Amino acid sequence: MASTTPTNVDTSIQDIWATRVLRSHVRNGFWGKFVGGPGSGMPIIQQSELLNKPGDTLHIQVTNPLSGNGVSGDTAVLAGNEENFVTSEVLVVPALLRNGVRAFRRASKKSILDLREEAYMRLAEWGMDKCDNARFNNFVQTSAMNGQTYTPTFKYASTAVSTATIGAAMTLTVADIRKVRALLLNAKAKPFKAQGRDWFFMVVHPYAALDLKNDATYNTAVQNAAPRSDMNPIFDGHVACIDGVVIYESFNVPVIIGGVGGTVPIQKALAFGQEAFVEGLDENVSWVEDSFDYGNEWGVAYGFSHQPRRALELSSLQFQTAYNVVS
Repeated sequence: MASTTPTNVDTSIQDIWATRVLRSHVRNGFWGKFVGGPGSGMPIIQQSELLNKPGDTLHIQVTNPLSGNGVSGDTAVLAGNEENFVTSEVLVVPALLRNGVRAFRRASKKSILDLREEAYMRLAEWGMDKCDNARFNNFVQTSAMNGQTYTPTFKYASTAVSTATIGAAMTLTVADIRKVRALLLNAKAKPFKAQGRDWFFMVVHPYAALDLKNDATYNTAVQNAAPRSDMNPIFDGHVACIDGVVIYESFNVPVIIGGVGGTVPIQKALAFGQEAFVEGLDENVSWVEDSFDYGNEWGVAYGFSHQPRRALELSSLQFQTAYNVVS
């Protein structure tokens, strides 16, 4: 006896397409929680003096600490022994970055997806990723920026004294994190104050964070070391707190292959406190829709203009360690 199978009636069976798309790589940027305006005490200070105004370069003034001996005693004369101010400046030159999505009207009509919604979402994600990567890359830059020489502070894993001397076993450890904190304090970096304590921050690659958790002293170090309250958004998403250093992870932390033998995976982690970085804005994020060929096509454009860079060199430290690639 013959029975009808699905194959026999294949042409009459409809295909169902999901109306929601799988959105690969939808994510938020790392640095957003650390941004504030002048006087906020945040790690990234956003300067907006160029917004909607003429000009292409922002000159940010920095005053150096006083270093003189002063005078002592009741009869010592201060007049004529005063100390001069020493100033410097940080130059920021924002650059415009744009992207867009364009589609035929008929494509929008026929697609089960809302192409405009997807265009806006994907452009916003693209902008976030470009901004996040620009911040990471500029914050670890060692060459001159805008004609000004960078003088970053470095800490290398374990006993290494340079990138070339980092061995494969020199991964992220609790001991090195404690040394980083001591180096920041010795440089007079300004910690972030929250919940009655001083905090520094560190962002590492996720593979390096895994190495840290495999450190034999890790569990003891983080026991009772977390913030007493998670009400402050600055602590959102942190991996651990070790001796006043809040550890975060991000896959955008720059990595290289180098070290001993030139084959060691190395991460360029960052440790930082207040006012470590500055970001100049020239134009806020803009969205523009346009139509082409009498409405036969539409497009969405997205753009922004900024430049992030290091500000107070004493408030940040580049921390390079090896890491084990997860397989």
